[in-house]
Amino acid sequence: MAETIDTTPETRHTRSTADGTGERIDLPITGMTCASCANRIERTLQKAPGVRRAGVNLATSRATIEYDPSSTGVRQLMDTVQETGYGTAGTARADFVVDDSARPSGSSRPLEDHLGRQRGVVTTSFNLSTMQVHVEYLVGATDVAALRRAIESFGYVVREVPAGGGDAAAEGSEQAARREEFVALRRRLVVAIVLSLPIAVIGMSHGRIHFPGVHWVELLLATPVILYSGGQFYRGAWAAFRHRAADMNTLIALGTGVAYLYSIAATAVPRLLAGAPGSGMAGMGSGHPAGPPDYYEAASLIIALILVGRLLEARAKGQTNDAIRRLLGLQAKTARVVRNGEERDIPVEEVVPGDVVLVRPGEKIPVDGRVVDGHSTVDESMLTGESLPVEKTAGSDVFGATMNRTGAFR
Repeated sequence: MAETIDTTPETRHTRSTADGTGERIDLPITGMTCASCANRIERTLQKAPGVRRAGVNLATSRATIEYDPSSTGVRQLMDTVQETGYGTAGTARADFVVDDSARPSGSSRPLEDHLGRQRGVVTTSFNLSTMQVHVEYLVGATDVAALRRAIESFGYVVREVPAGGGDAAAEGSEQAARREEFVALRRRLVVAIVLSLPIAVIGMSHGRIHFPGVHWVELLLATPVILYSGGQFYRGAWAAFRHRAADMNTLIALGTGVAYLYSIAATAVPRLLAGAPGSGMAGMGSGHPAGPPDYYEAASLIIALILVGRLLEARAKGQTNDAIRRLLGLQAKTARVVRNGEERDIPVEEVVPGDVVLVRPGEKIPVDGRVVDGHSTVDESMLTGESLPVEKTAGSDVFGATMNRTGAFR
């Protein structure tokens, strides 16, 4: 007896939309810190030309986009995200050396245009003098083998695929981007803490630590904290302002920016602010009793404390992403399907709604679906925690990455 799994129409995949008229990609995004960030990216993507539907998941830092490939492409979608003030990751580069003996190359443009129409391709370049083709692509949307087939289908012979690029390097590209973001955040936090502590000591002394030029020393210490450690907040606030929106970056930038600019004025031209309300009040910033207070310690400490929260959040998100990645690693890499009366093994990403998937004993079930023929027991402990296998007959639902157990299955 054999088990046949018919993928249901609800089953989603990463190659095209359910109706087959559009394409769907998962785009890794960096720089998101709150739900407001995810909502703004989602709204901006939904307004982009050619986008049918967009959703942004803050926990996984990914945007799932359904779009019309005739109206837009991966490069345009990535540019849209970057114009909103955030970054993208997950791209890799594949290099090929081609032989044009079968198709003379008078121009590089036809092959570049052909590759540019392939799903997941970001940019392409074809150097006629060296006969090298360079392709930047989105990992998970396509791979080196698919790109090679696209080149060969256009009439070229691929002589060599130089080492150092492709899927081997692509697997860690997104992780490297996340790690780089974490390291940069930690570096900014270290700078903020080291420079903010002396300012805090001076500011909280309430005049007991006072010497000529003390305000200029505070300004010298606070400036790197504001411009370097807090620069991301001001860039984020400006990006939000350009899109007529406000988020947490706006609050941070306004609070620390106003405090910093007022403190510069109080340091450079104290006479102009000597009569301002609050000047000379005890407990209001650091300053001599006869002059206006400054708020360097408030601005720098706010940035330092927020960076602590951002660093803890980035670490937690990184651990979550690693757990999800390990879970996805349990999925089968290929599926055996019946097409035109023939059995063939294909990448699991190429399974489409309506395909009949065949599962043998001891194999992982590659996709979610429904059993239409056969009988089996399936180990679903990775989903439910139940140690006993679950019996499956015609009409039963099965789930990807679970293990087929007994019987001779097709």
